[in-house]
Amino acid sequence: LKEVAIHRGIYFFLGICFILFTISKLNRLPQSKRLVSLPIYLALFSFLIGGLLAKKYIDININNQKFKNEMIALNNKYAAFPKPEVTSCNIDLTHTNEEIAVQVKLEICNHSGSDLDTLLFSLNPDLKVSSVLQNGKNLDFTRQKHMLKIIPSQYLLKNESTKLDITYNGSIDERTHFLDLNPELTKNNFTAEMFRIRKRFSYLQDNFVCLTSDALWYPIAGVGYASNNPALHSPDFTNYNLKVQTSNNLIPVSQGKVIKVEDGVFEFHPESALPKISLLIGDYLQHSIQVDSVEYSIYSIRGNEFFLKHFDVIQDSLPSLIRG
Repeated sequence: LKEVAIHRGIYFFLGICFILFTISKLNRLPQSKRLVSLPIYLALFSFLIGGLLAKKYIDININNQKFKNEMIALNNKYAAFPKPEVTSCNIDLTHTNEEIAVQVKLEICNHSGSDLDTLLFSLNPDLKVSSVLQNGKNLDFTRQKHMLKIIPSQYLLKNESTKLDITYNGSIDERTHFLDLNPELTKNNFTAEMFRIRKRFSYLQDNFVCLTSDALWYPIAGVGYASNNPALHSPDFTNYNLKVQTSNNLIPVSQGKVIKVEDGVFEFHPESALPKISLLIGDYLQHSIQVDSVEYSIYSIRGNEFFLKHFDVIQDSLPSLIRG
């Protein structure tokens, strides 16, 4: 919201500036010198504010790219570092206003081929870790940007497994998304830099949540994109279970079979291991049809059901269309 306000403020104050300069050039009845000069002073003041906001907006873009470069540098540093494999991940998430509070239970196994004295995970830098437990015992950990380095009580030997409990809360820093996007695409493109507001990649609001795996809203073993080894991509296929608690009027959507525990509390249980998991929360309405014991659903934000009228025409033939 702050970034949008600054961007809009640039053109608002520059527009006021040019209007006031135009007023000063219009032929009018004679006025006092003070009133004749007033539009010029106000125009200069508006131009100054617009210029300061433009500098602020450019600085934000520069700092965003600098932060991404720092993340990539960390990924390059630890790209060759052996990592554990996450075999099971149970996520208990509570959504409150513009923050989430999460308790994650991980089962990890060391298939790296060497003993591990440090367990390396990626987690959004705006999520503050309060505790890390291994089999009920507190562990030391350090944070560096998005990196979470956990020191186990003893070496995790080859082919050995262990369990971790990680508790954290906070908001989401969107700068973790799309680290592999080429910055040269916008570096020398004034239109992309100044005339367009950047795209949003995640949302964490009181009435809407959109979190993909790029948001790093749950711990991911190892590092992400590394420019030194851009082909590096070794996601873990993990058995996820997700429990979401949110406002009673909101509906969460994620992968897996959904179970409504009570108003505002839902559980998701995927039937097979997945490389990643995502989460949507909003004022959704569910529209479903069952074909050959399989339920197909579309979720729409309340008030956006404009497309439903098109299904009335194909209601009878819809099952055969789904079967293909």
